[in-house]
Amino acid sequence: MFVESLLPRKPGFAVAIDGVTYVFDHDAQGRLVARIEDEDHRARLAAVPEGYRTVRAPAVSSDDDDPEEPADEDLDREVLLAEYEIVFGHRPRGRISNQTLRARLLARRERDEAPDDLGDEGP
Repeated sequence: MFVESLLPRKPGFAVAIDGVTYVFDHDAQGRLVARIEDEDHRARLAAVPEGYRTVRAPAVSSDDDDPEEPADEDLDREVLLAEYEIVFGHRPRGRISNQTLRARLLARRERDEAPDDLGDEGP
């Protein structure tokens, strides 16, 4: 889900909530938006109705399978790169696709969430 800034601001402005920084940038429709997955963070911004509102991301094309994907690939990529840097401690090396970034982040998340102890199943 996305939050749109209703106040005139320059693209790239950031809002920090509970230590998480959200960067607002233009989407394909010209709206100043940031992807905010945390429901509480969206609610806090939406509680300022003259400043923000929640919006759905427009579909990139009519045959897009995932209408929640942002129309602005650059914004989506910057979010993925920032998350990658937080998780892995460095920016990815070389030019990799958004799909590869997502796959690596998902694999790391699944690995980190896996139980450490698989139990004693000795012979």
